[in-house]
Amino acid sequence: MNQFLDTLRKPKIYALALLTLTSLLGCVQALQPTTPTSDIYPTKARAEIDHIYVFGDSLSDTGNLFTLINHLFLYNHIRMEAPPASTGGQKFSNGHLVAEYVAAHYGLTLKPAWAPGPNMRNTLEIIKDEDIAELITWLIAFKRKEEIPQKHLATIKLISESLGQRADGNNYAVANATIIPYEGILNKFFAQFSLSKQVGLHQEEDIDQRTSAKTLHLLIIGGNDITMIINGDPSQPAQDQKTQQVARAYIEQIERLRKMGAKKILVSTAPKIGETPAFYQTAASDQANHLSHLLEQEVSRQIKQHFSANQVGFVSISQAFDSLLRQWPQPRQHQACVQDITSRYFNLEHFILHDGELAAKFINDCNQQALDSGSFVFYDHFHATDKLYQLITRYYIDAIDKLMQ
Repeated sequence: MNQFLDTLRKPKIYALALLTLTSLLGCVQALQPTTPTSDIYPTKARAEIDHIYVFGDSLSDTGNLFTLINHLFLYNHIRMEAPPASTGGQKFSNGHLVAEYVAAHYGLTLKPAWAPGPNMRNTLEIIKDEDIAELITWLIAFKRKEEIPQKHLATIKLISESLGQRADGNNYAVANATIIPYEGILNKFFAQFSLSKQVGLHQEEDIDQRTSAKTLHLLIIGGNDITMIINGDPSQPAQDQKTQQVARAYIEQIERLRKMGAKKILVSTAPKIGETPAFYQTAASDQANHLSHLLEQEVSRQIKQHFSANQVGFVSISQAFDSLLRQWPQPRQHQACVQDITSRYFNLEHFILHDGELAAKFINDCNQQALDSGSFVFYDHFHATDKLYQLITRYYIDAIDKLMQ
């Protein structure tokens, strides 16, 4: 305890620890992603795919966000190593993500496509110590709809714009990414990694690989947009209108990929987020499901309207999600196994004394055996367990094989 108190007496360390925490809330963390060791769909004939590129948010992020965070702030090894963490402390699930299982099925691997910017380390030297201290004080006290002071906005903008450049990888997905920009302090930060920014970074990719008929572009995104819309204007007409705007913006990025030469693009939105522990049986649950369905419906409709079926495919997950949930008994269908950074559980003492290790704790009578055996649908309040990801992956593989014919 004395070591912890001594550490907190150093204002810069305390400030950067809290700034790191603020950046991580609601996000997946990942470092050195592992690869599934076996094919979850071994009896399925495989389409011939030479390359895969992934775009999206925490449902697919296998290392991008924390690669960037670890090179910016005080700690350079932020992770969640101890159970109930994922293998190697890579993400908020106890196994692998859909994109990883898809890649493994076709004999491919995923690597982070974002790398720290060349001037990342110099960023904090440019910012005055008192500016950081004032920003932290404001962060602690700010309310969700409070306007960001211009001075703090400039600091956040400087930090976020210094973050990323292209790495030698094929996974562009960044946790907390959205399709369109939103107001709010975290959203200002993560706007640098939105879908349009990911597609823009992809323009630097080798043109032969990018335009090959044996290259798959996989997009899975939309859940964060629905969450942001629900937290915005409370009227349903306004939320519906915003969701339709998100759908149009999604289509614009698909068209952008097509113009860049992409010949095979598979698209999906997030499943019904009203079923997640974060929303289930809350006042917003029905509306979250309504908006999830509306986004899926609009994106699917516009894909059929604007693209040929042999170039852009769409995977509808909502129906499959309902039937998959029923494989678990109530109340397990909507319970989280752990509480962690995504549900704003943060042990500052543990984080500082263990050099950036994130803590998590079991809830709802879950334990490591129950987690590993697939007794829970959800790992945390937003993200699925490895068991559900494996089941969902089969729907993607079926759609990919159809698209690649």
